[in-house]
Amino acid sequence: MMKSNLQNPAIECCHLKAATNATSAEIVELQEEHLSHLVSVKLISEKTKQRCLKMSLACRESMTPLVVHANFHAKLYKDRMMYFSVFSESEDCFDKFRRDCVTFDSEDGVWS
Repeated sequence: MMKSNLQNPAIECCHLKAATNATSAEIVELQEEHLSHLVSVKLISEKTKQRCLKMSLACRESMTPLVVHANFHAKLYKDRMMYFSVFSESEDCFDKFRRDCVTFDSEDGVWS
């Protein structure tokens, strides 16, 4: 899309047009006992646990899932990569839906 079209509300970008094919993701509740286990084995801190619970509550209130696995393999993306749409605490100029894209490389074990 050309820069001059960005200010024209009558023109939809290809990403917005693709939303007509989207399906709703199942909302799965974050279980506090699972977070407590992660704290007990020292994978996350108590502070991180509380932050996760706060975000989970915000998701529940807005009726949106905390994390959604985005299956792009049908689009011929590499099988080693996994993509997730993750609820974010802040709204920014790039994403008004308060979501971030997170990737996981299953061969190297690297999150980005």
